[in-house]
Amino acid sequence: MGANNKAFDKFVQKQKPVLKPEKDDSSISENFDEESAARREQPDRAWSSAEQTQLEQCLKKYPASDEKRFENIAGEMGSRTAEECRKRFKELVAKIKAQKAAAGTGK
Repeated sequence: MGANNKAFDKFVQKQKPVLKPEKDDSSISENFDEESAARREQPDRAWSSAEQTQLEQCLKKYPASDEKRFENIAGEMGSRTAEECRKRFKELVAKIKAQKAAAGTGK
């Protein structure tokens, strides 16, 4: 047991002190919230491939019968509003229908 205590004491001595904030700076989180809101409010912002993948996964997770489907999806995504998710879904449906029509399978 003595060797463990010595090793632990060495470990503690090598640790750097934890820096403590000099003041309560809650403005950092406020700024972050404002930046997130501003990013979400940008009109017709391009969807990243990660967002597209996440949207597709959420569409599978939340069925069309769910009244709050797009609110739930937006909540899980965090980077998009329910309206943006709904709009993107409608765009994807239209694109798929157009592709099927062009391929001659227009069902």
